Amino acid sequence: MPSMFAISYDAAAASAYEDKLIPFVSNMRHTIEWTRPYSGLFIITSESEARDILDALMDFLGNAVSLLVSEIEVGAIYTFLPRPAIDWIIEHGDPDFWKKAVREELE
Repeated sequence: MPSMFAISYDAAAASAYEDKLIPFVSNMRHTIEWTRPYSGLFIITSESEARDILDALMDFLGNAVSLLVSEIEVGAIYTFLPRPAIDWIIEHGDPDFWKKAVREELE
């Protein structure tokens, strides 16, 4: 089963790459599905390891942009994201866990 990863980056430093960054992430061989709740954050599903995802992004961006690639572990995430991002996580993650967690938060 694919894992979910948060890719956090310095949006100001990446501004020179902005028009190419979305196509790169969406077509990156490691990406199965993706969303971008806001500039500076992608959430992707992947069968790859975090290090492989980071290496691909570093090859694309060079050393110009600081990056953090983190695997999102079910039950170990607390977030305040726009509703479309939460819906995307529910759809692409463990649906039973996320539906229950989000329902409890919204009630």
